[in-house]
Amino acid sequence: MSPSNIRIEGKKYPITALRKCSRRDLRLDKDFFLFLSALKLGDVHAVEKCAREMAKAISSTLPKDFRKNRKDYIIINHPATTQTSVAVSLVNSIARILQMQKGEIVLENIYFGNTSYYDLSPTAKRKILEKKLHYYGPRVRNKRIILIDDISATGSALKMSSKLLLGKKPKSLSLFVYLKLENNIEKEITAYQYKQKGIKYLVQLMNNKDNIITSRLLSLILSLSPSETALLLGKVSRERRKRLIRELTDYTKLYSKVYWTHGFSESALIKK
Repeated sequence: MSPSNIRIEGKKYPITALRKCSRRDLRLDKDFFLFLSALKLGDVHAVEKCAREMAKAISSTLPKDFRKNRKDYIIINHPATTQTSVAVSLVNSIARILQMQKGEIVLENIYFGNTSYYDLSPTAKRKILEKKLHYYGPRVRNKRIILIDDISATGSALKMSSKLLLGKKPKSLSLFVYLKLENNIEKEITAYQYKQKGIKYLVQLMNNKDNIITSRLLSLILSLSPSETALLLGKVSRERRKRLIRELTDYTKLYSKVYWTHGFSESALIKK
C-alpha cells in the first residue's frame, strides 16, 4: 500500500492507497486497466471485488478490539454525483463486510446555469462544490471516521469531504483509496472497456439491472455520436432504457451546456 496525505489547517491526514500507478503502469497491465474501467462504469462484479479488497485493507489497520467497539466507527463515501455511484456502492458493501455503520456525503442542488461544470476553473469548482456538500448518516461527533474513494488523482474530493467531516468533531479521520493515480487519467480509464470492445460491451453492461449507472458511464455515453447512442439505446431493455434517459437528462442539466431529450421513439436520444 502507498500512503500519501492531504493537509487541512496545517495538519496532515495520511491517505492509504491499496495501489498506486501511472499511465505507463496501466498500459503495461491490460487486465488491470480493463478491471478499473469496469469499476468506473459500474460493473457490479468489479465493485464487489474492489469492496472486498478495501475491507481487508481497512480491517488490517483497525485496533484488535474493533469488533467490540463497532458502534464507534462510521464508514463514509466521497461526494456522490449520481443517485447510484461507485463510492456509495463501495461503502454499502464494505459496511456489510465489516458490519460497520455507514454514512453518505452527497452533492445537492448543483446547477451551473449556462456554464458547463467542466469549463470552470479548479478554484471555481471547489468553491461551488464546498457549499453543496451535505452529510447524511449517524452522528459523527466523537466517532472514528473512515472516508473512502475508489480512484483518486488530485485528492480534491477527499479534501473537501474531510473538511466537512472535521467540522463535525470526529474522534479520528482515516482516509482510504483503492487506487492513487500519478496522472489524472480517469477519462482514459473509463473509456478503455468501450475502446476495446465497442458498443456491445455498453449494451451488456446496461442490460444487467444489478450494474450501477455511474456519472462516468453517463459522461461516456454523452460523448458518443448520435448514431452510436441510438444503436446503444435500441439494444437496451425497455426498463433500463427509460431509466438511462432519465439519468442522462438529469445529469446534463447539472453538468453540461448540452441538453439531451427523449426523441420520438424510445430507441433514440437526440440533442436539442
